[in-house]
Amino acid sequence: MEKYLADAVKRNVLPITSRCNVRCLFCSHTGNPLEVNTVSFPHLPFAKINEFLPFLDPGKKIVLGESATIINEGEPLFHPDFKKILLKIRELFPKTPLSITTNGLLLTREMVDFLTSLGEVELVISVNALTPAKRKLIFGFYSDIYPNLYYLSGKIPFTASFVFMPHVVGYEEYVLSIKKLMQLGVEAVRVFLPGFTEKNKQLINAPRDLEKLSQKLFAEFLEERTPVIIEPKRLTDFRAEVLGVTPGGMAYFLKKKDIILKINGQPPFSRMEAHKLLNTPGEKLLEIFRQGELLTFNFSLKPGQKAGAVFYRDIEKERLLGIISKVEKALAKSPLILTSYLATTLIKKGLQKLGANYLVLPVKSRFFGGNIGCAGLLTVEDYLWAVTKVLKVRKPDYLLLPGISFDDRGRDLTGRSYLEIEDYFKIKTEIF
Repeated sequence: MEKYLADAVKRNVLPITSRCNVRCLFCSHTGNPLEVNTVSFPHLPFAKINEFLPFLDPGKKIVLGESATIINEGEPLFHPDFKKILLKIRELFPKTPLSITTNGLLLTREMVDFLTSLGEVELVISVNALTPAKRKLIFGFYSDIYPNLYYLSGKIPFTASFVFMPHVVGYEEYVLSIKKLMQLGVEAVRVFLPGFTEKNKQLINAPRDLEKLSQKLFAEFLEERTPVIIEPKRLTDFRAEVLGVTPGGMAYFLKKKDIILKINGQPPFSRMEAHKLLNTPGEKLLEIFRQGELLTFNFSLKPGQKAGAVFYRDIEKERLLGIISKVEKALAKSPLILTSYLATTLIKKGLQKLGANYLVLPVKSRFFGGNIGCAGLLTVEDYLWAVTKVLKVRKPDYLLLPGISFDDRGRDLTGRSYLEIEDYFKIKTEIF
C-alpha cells in the first residue's frame, strides 16, 4: 500500500479512500479482469495521510478523488476526516490550488462554505444527469444535486462531467442538464463516451451511433461560449481549434471552432503550445481563422489572469523531440513506435512535422477488449501481440512504448515489466 500511495503522491494525487456512496451503472471497476493489479482500501487514517502530505509539490495543483493511478478512487467527501485533511493541506500549502472530484451528493451548504473558506479550490463534479428520476436509472436511487450546485454557483469554480448514456436516460436529458449548468456558470462540460471491456460490454450496452449522437450534442451548444468537450477524441492534426472559453476568461472574444493561426506572430506548434502562449502574461496579438475569414484580436493578460480558451489536449513538441532524441541516441535504423489507436496518427504527423519519418503503429487492447483505445490501459501482453505481428513483415531494431502504460517501476496494470518485451524479442526497448 505504501508504495502505491507514494506513486500517487509523486503525481500530486492524494488518494484518501476507495469507498463510495454510490454505485454507478457505468463504473469502470466492473470491467476489470481479475489479473488487473488495482488497489482498493477503506478510509485511510488521518495519521497515514499526514505522513505523505509533505511530499506533495506546492508548485502544482493537488488532486483528490481522480482515478489517475492504479488505486481505485472513491468519493473523497465520504471520508470522515475530509475537512481535517483539507485543513492540514492548507496549513502546509496555503496557496496551492486544490482540485476535488466528487459526485456532488455531499456538497451541503455547510460543506460548500467550508471549501470556499479554504480558497483556491476547484471542483470536478460527476453530474451524469440532473433530473432525479433519470439519476435513479444510473445510481439506483432518487437524488437531487441541483440545489447543491445552485448554492455553490459563483462561490467555487466547477467543471461538470457526464458519462454519455442516452440509451439509458434519453438524449434530451443531456441537453436539459447542460443548459441548466451553463446558467449556473459551469466552467466547462466534459462528456465521456462510455468505455467498456469485454467483461462489462453487455452491462454498458452502448449503441453504435453513440459517437454521432455526441457530436450532435456538441452542435447543440455551438453558439454558447462555455466549452463542451467530447472525450475520448481521436485527434489527427495539430490545429489549435478552440472548444470554448471559460466564464471570466480574458479571451472572451474567441468562439468555438476558431483556429489560432499565430500568437504574437508565432504559429503554435500544437494546441498545447497555443494554450501555453495564450496564458503567458503580457500583450497578445492573435491571428485567427473563423468561418473562412482571417481576423486579428488584441488583448492583455496580467499575472494571475487566464485566457480561458479551452482546447483538446494533443502532444507537446518537447515530447516528440524526446522521441527523436531517444531514437538517435540508440543509433536505431529501423525504429518502431508503438502507441494507442487514439494517438497513432497524431504522433506520426507530429514526428513528420519535425522531420522524422518513423514507423508508428497502433496497439489493440486485446487484454481488456471492448472499445478500450487509450495507451494507459495497454499491457505487456498487448505489446507482445503487436510486435509479434510486425515481425512477420519487418524487423525493427528499436522499440519505443508510451510511458503512460507503466508505473514508475516500468510495470503495467497486471504487474508485468516492459523489459519482458526486450527479453522476449531481443530488441532494445524503452519508454517515452
